[in-house]
Amino acid sequence: MSLILPAAIVVTLAFYSLAMALATVRLLRGPAAEDRVLALDVLYVNGMLVMLVLGIRFASGMYFVAALLIALFGFVGSSAFAKFLLRGEVIERWARHSGARAERRPAMGRGARRAAAAGDRRAGGHRGAGSRASAQRVRADASAGGGNHARHGTDDRATVVYFSALE
Repeated sequence: MSLILPAAIVVTLAFYSLAMALATVRLLRGPAAEDRVLALDVLYVNGMLVMLVLGIRFASGMYFVAALLIALFGFVGSSAFAKFLLRGEVIERWARHSGARAERRPAMGRGARRAAAAGDRRAGGHRGAGSRASAQRVRADASAGGGNHARHGTDDRATVVYFSALE
């Protein structure tokens, strides 16, 4: 090792320690949840960098493995926190398990949704959809528990809500 490298390692570790201390202050003080998540990100990145510098100092591969694990878990944790802050939940529930979301989600294919959004009332994913008679057939199928939607495992309530909006 050269004479400069040990001094550079000491200075680098001192600055990383200062950055981690300031991030810890931001983590504890807040004021918002987004600030705390960002401070946690800074903490795990600085912790990973400290591991890399120690791996260079002691010439050991174990520090690099630890830095890789810190980066992996930090990324997964940041993603989970961001999703929680945006949606209020980390694990999403599908329409058939959650009644609140089922009302908003039409049970039809992507092409039919695009056409319906463009204003084509007949593009509801069924033959002759959009007419009053077909909406009544869909309601009858949904209430009887049969029809195309029951075979494909989609939520019939969303279809009824969608076709009721077309009338």
